[in-house]
Amino acid sequence: MALMTCQCELERCDGAKFRNDTCVAQNDNIVDGVIVKAKIGCALGVNPDDVITVGSGVIMNPTVSCPANYHLVSCSVRDSYSHLLPSEGGVKFGIGLKDGKRCYWDNCGNIERGCEVSARCYRGT
Repeated sequence: MALMTCQCELERCDGAKFRNDTCVAQNDNIVDGVIVKAKIGCALGVNPDDVITVGSGVIMNPTVSCPANYHLVSCSVRDSYSHLLPSEGGVKFGIGLKDGKRCYWDNCGNIERGCEVSARCYRGT
């Protein structure tokens, strides 16, 4: 069994990201007292050694791609100001945008701190 998707369970969330073989949801606005939960999706029969995470680090307009011989499964985004943004585009649940083999986010809420995306990639058919 392998972890394949990672997102927030609640709307008031700044996103989610893969950390090794775990899913971490975040809310950087601790003043409002919101507790976030990670929501994951797993695949039975998938060898965890065939699944990797590619992360962007915290930058403006992050983009990551799966390496050759890997297929993009899911994308996650974390933006420390996303709890202030409208819920369009999926950021409220930590879901990044994807296009073929690429995950991206081009609407970072904090120009000084940036945001980050992570791609979950599967080597298989």
